[in-house]
Amino acid sequence: MANFTSEDEIKELLKSVCSPVAPSPEFRDQLLQDLTRGAEGATRPRWRQPRVLVPIAATLISVAIGYGIWLGQAVEATLLP
Repeated sequence: MANFTSEDEIKELLKSVCSPVAPSPEFRDQLLQDLTRGAEGATRPRWRQPRVLVPIAATLISVAIGYGIWLGQAVEATLLP
C-alpha cells in the first residue's frame, strides 16, 4: 500500500478516481416534488392533519351524543313523581 504524507494527496487521488456525476433531470424533478410535498405537510399544524382531525371530531361527536342522552335521562327523572 502506498504511503501518503498529507490529506491533499489523498484528496487528489480520490478526485482522480471518483469523478462527480450530475443527477438526471428526472431525479431532480422527483426530488423537488418530494421536498415540496414534505414542506407543505410540515407547515400545517399537526392537529389539522386528517389523520388527527377525524378521531378528534369523532370523539367530540360521541361526547355530545352521550351528554344529550345523560341530560335527557336527568330531565326525565326530575319530571317524574
